[in-house]
Parts: sequence; C-alpha cells; structure tokens
Amino acid sequence: QGGCEALCLFNGVEPVCRCPHGKLINGTQCQSFDSFIAYSSVKAIETLHLDGDNPNAPNKAIEDEDHLRYVVALTYDYTGQRYFFSDILRGDIQSVGFKGNDDFKLIVKSVGSAEGLAYDPYFDDLYWTSYTNSSISRISVNIHQDNARPTKIIQLGPEDKPRAIALHVCSSRMFWTNWNAGSASIMSSYMNGNELKAIITTRIQTPNGLTIDHSAQMLYWSDARDDKIERCNFDGTDRVVIVSHSAHHIF
Repeated sequence: QGGCEALCLFNGVEPVCRCPHGKLINGTQCQSFDSFIAYSSVKAIETLHLDGDNPNAPNKAIEDEDHLRYVVALTYDYTGQRYFFSDILRGDIQSVGFKGNDDFKLIVKSVGSAEGLAYDPYFDDLYWTSYTNSSISRISVNIHQDNARPTKIIQLGPEDKPRAIALHVCSSRMFWTNWNAGSASIMSSYMNGNELKAIITTRIQTPNGLTIDHSAQMLYWSDARDDKIERCNFDGTDRVVIVSHSAHHIF
C-alpha cells in the first residue's frame, strides 16, 4: 500500500495516501476526528462533519442486523469513546464503540420503548425515559462494575409519555419532554426524582427534542406539531421562540 495506513492512490504523478474516514497525518497515517455529529438512521449509527466541507463521513457507519433494528435514542460517552442507544424493536439499550468494531454490549433489557437517553459523565450513569411504562430510570455503565441493576427514579401517570431527556449535572437537575395528549409539557426534577414539576405547560403540543446550553444556562426544545424551536430558563421563565415554520416535524 505504498506505506499508507488506509488507501494508496495515484494522482497521475505519484502515489498519495488518503483516508476514507478520519484525517490524514504525517502523510501516511489516519487519525480520528475530535468532533462530529452522530445520529441514528434507524438501522445504523452514522456521522457527519460539523462544517460539511468533507464529503467522507468522520467514521464508518455502524450497521448490524442483529443489534441495530430500530434505533431511536442515542447519546455518548466521549471519554470512553462509546455510544449508548435504544432499539425499540429489541426493547433494550446497548452500547458500542465509536468505531463499531463488533464490541456491542447489552446495558439493560426489557425497557420497552426507551425514546430518550442521557449520559452522566461524572457518575458514569445512564438515564432513560420509557414511553411504554411512563417512567424515568438510570443504571451505572461503569466498565469496572459488573451486574449493574437499573433503578426507577420517577414513575409518572399512565397518560404521561416522557420522551427526550437532558441532564444538568452541576445542579443535579434533569429535564424531559412529556407527550401527554391532554397536557403536554416540559418537566423537571432533581436527578434523584425529588421536586418533580412541569415548567412549561402552555402553547405546547408535541415536544420532541431537548437539549441544554450549559454556558448560557438555557433549555432548548422542539415541538413537532407546532414546527418550532424554543428556549427558556431552567425554571421555565424568559421563554422565546427561536425557529418557527422553517422546519417540519422537528425531532
């Protein structure tokens, strides 16, 4: 391969090394990108560059017909270089390395439709929402701990449908969207389940995606039915519409 780690191509004058994924260093070696976007395409975990200038994906798509049947929720442990994902056809939560080298690991089974995942890097815990049984649970994902068992933190009412979840570990708070057909909302509690409350209850229909701007201490969410993205403070005040009607069915 002409001393190349990956591809050796001829440019018409001389052989040159190229990387199908990753960036070329030292003229011959391929190095992983430090930052990229990862997303589920149902039966695969794929990646995109943040700037969009490179036509090659940062990482090879992770595909496996046994482990990835209908992937919905996705989060990551950057230090451990691993994804956590839920599969609603399998009804479980698994992990796999960023490279996807057949290192799949079952984290917890029989969770039903877990449509939201959030990773706590300080305590090495994974949180998830269960659309099936209207609950929020967590489990330790420390690689040195065997036989970890899930703990149910919050049991909501039968009409509640928790979906996306986000953690603000520094204040020990968590936030999630609730698809309750009669009273959709953005909800909050401490990460141990105490002080549960709804912080957004009006002008909201189908709250989907949810994330936190940690620097600005703001909460962002999308509404699939209203086709908008909004933000507010952690207590629900100073609510502002950021995007409206320029995107449809936002997740």
